[in-house]
Amino acid sequence: MTGVVEPNLDSAKALVAHRDVDMLVITGGAALIADAFATNKRVIAAGPGNPTAVVDETADPRRAAREIFKGCSFDNTILCIGEKTCVVTEQAALAFLDAFDDLPVRRLDAREFDRVFETVIDVSGHHPVTRREFVGKDAEVLLDAAGLTAPKPIGMLLAEVDRDHPIVRMEQFCPLLPVVRANDASDMVELGLEVEGHNHHTVMIHSNHPDTVARFAREAECVVVIVNGSSLRGLGVEGEGYPGFTIGTVTGEGITSARHFVRARRVSHTR
Repeated sequence: MTGVVEPNLDSAKALVAHRDVDMLVITGGAALIADAFATNKRVIAAGPGNPTAVVDETADPRRAAREIFKGCSFDNTILCIGEKTCVVTEQAALAFLDAFDDLPVRRLDAREFDRVFETVIDVSGHHPVTRREFVGKDAEVLLDAAGLTAPKPIGMLLAEVDRDHPIVRMEQFCPLLPVVRANDASDMVELGLEVEGHNHHTVMIHSNHPDTVARFAREAECVVVIVNGSSLRGLGVEGEGYPGFTIGTVTGEGITSARHFVRARRVSHTR
């Protein structure tokens, strides 16, 4: 195994095109994935996503908060399947948000959130992105940069925002979770699907209503769907199936296993 000291798009192109490379596993932007497919090599690719967790009034609010915190705070949301946005029904919102007070979470009011957002997120381009210096950083680092503090050690920042706020539809890579209220379960499903961006990547639903779960999972068409659990459970961590930290969304493998990295061959011997 080796790595590039200062990786960039040119070094990536050189690697994927190298004659001694037979297979490519790509995660990243559309341009890099397009370059990988252009090589005519075998490709496992994970495209963009905005993993969204939705919560309705039939869910256990304390469990939902605990699981969402676990997934969002793990590795400071670097993982592409980590909870990036949360949609909660109006009826469930109060108990759900209050449940985070028992967790190592700093809830931000509107003014505080604006300060963190302006510090951490760059909105100067075509779409907002997390500033490089804050990608994967601890929640305390984000707070400190914005001139704020926390009374206790924390692993995540949380703020209630309007459904049209740009952070709701961006794939941020830092432990800053926006929460949006939906009118009811139907609105929650529709907004959750919209926020996920139809990337067919990952969604989480916290609900004990079978019809709501079935509708959300069916219409999302994501390669990873977790019910009443954190995104980590979708990777096989504390959940069903084998653990795997490489995912194919564009190419359809889902959570990869050893069989995805070998070439299947058949020998037929007739006598």
